[in-house]
Amino acid sequence: MDTNSEQSEIKFIIPDESNYDCQMCGKCCLDFWDIPIDDESYEQLNKIHWSEYDKRFDRITPFIEVDKKDQKLSLGDEGYQYSFQMINNKCCFLASNNQCLIHTHLGHNIKSQICKEFPFRFIDTPRGVYLGLSFACSSIIENRGRSLKEQEESLRNIYQKRFYKSSLSEEISLNNKFDINWDIYLEIEKAIFEILDRDFLSIEKRLIAVQVFLNMITMALDKIVQKSEDFKTDLIPSIIESFRKQNYNLIFSVLSKMKGSQLVQRMILGILISFRSGTAVKRNRFGTLYFLLKCYLKHSFKLGVINIYPINLKIKYSKLKDIKYPTDDSFFNYVLTRYLKHLMFRKELLAHRDVIEGFNILLLYFALIKWYAIALAASENAREVSRQNLLNAISLVERYYVFHTNFKQIFTYTPVLSHTFENIFNKKIYAPTITMHIG
Repeated sequence: MDTNSEQSEIKFIIPDESNYDCQMCGKCCLDFWDIPIDDESYEQLNKIHWSEYDKRFDRITPFIEVDKKDQKLSLGDEGYQYSFQMINNKCCFLASNNQCLIHTHLGHNIKSQICKEFPFRFIDTPRGVYLGLSFACSSIIENRGRSLKEQEESLRNIYQKRFYKSSLSEEISLNNKFDINWDIYLEIEKAIFEILDRDFLSIEKRLIAVQVFLNMITMALDKIVQKSEDFKTDLIPSIIESFRKQNYNLIFSVLSKMKGSQLVQRMILGILISFRSGTAVKRNRFGTLYFLLKCYLKHSFKLGVINIYPINLKIKYSKLKDIKYPTDDSFFNYVLTRYLKHLMFRKELLAHRDVIEGFNILLLYFALIKWYAIALAASENAREVSRQNLLNAISLVERYYVFHTNFKQIFTYTPVLSHTFENIFNKKIYAPTITMHIG
């Protein structure tokens, strides 16, 4: 069977109502991240005398060798050896008109694979290839361009030579007690989407409802285990169906009773942002404990300033609390719902030890977006978060905490931090705390 035939038989799962065309904004070629280059493209591009196209290359080297321990992107086991030279936080090949010199002079086909791939990420699963999208891209976040379903052929061509390889196995852990298969996971995901689509509620309340839903499933399973030794997780779809038949009313009925803590919220987000801004600093166990204690005291008592990584915003707490965040704004609710649903579509919940932990970390991302949006508004001396503040916040969190970073590995490599957050995740107040207004 030839390669084209094999490709055509692969099931491609493209998100509904998603559009994309490059808007030539140049943002993907800017800022504080590495732009890796695959070995084949490096060999091809390194032979070219770039000074013939731009005299700047008489003075600069277009490619640099990257130390594996300093890689800023998580690219599976393969990693990358070279990246493009960044000059003043932009790719050396980005011209003043936001055009790529490689593309302009030599055409699209000679560009590096990762440049062709952006803003896509292909996730191989037992049910097919899911097309993940990067919300660090302005075209994706604004949903501008042609329908992606109309571009399936070109997407398959990119997939065939993809640089980033991500795959998920058939085995999935719901939590530290129960394992499930893909069909059951997709049933859980479907129910979560149904809850998130209840747009008569704020996105905050819907997210709390999802955590209640997941907790109720695990509680039901615990009770079944106690009563019967012949236990199977195949019962989960029937549990979900019982919730669905009563329109998830049991779940929504408990929301008003759930209260959060702004002090705990400050501690959680303060620790997370402090770790993000200092991830290059190596700490032993005692150093990490001291760092956590210092963060706890600082953010509990609103001392000093918050350093918003990587844009070097230093914001006082007193300035944050005066910023209005429009919780009831339909645009805010729509954009955040679309982003969070896409995180689940591209299987971010499965990028962690289990589904429950994955959702708890997704709540962290949501809270970080609100924090960044409020900080951006404060930096402009605005009294209210604007729509652009929100879009920029999503892009920053996507870039530096979620899709284009290995930051999530910090929970693996920092056991003290992992244990701290595991205890926080297990608290009943976690969801209402992490989703409430920044205070």
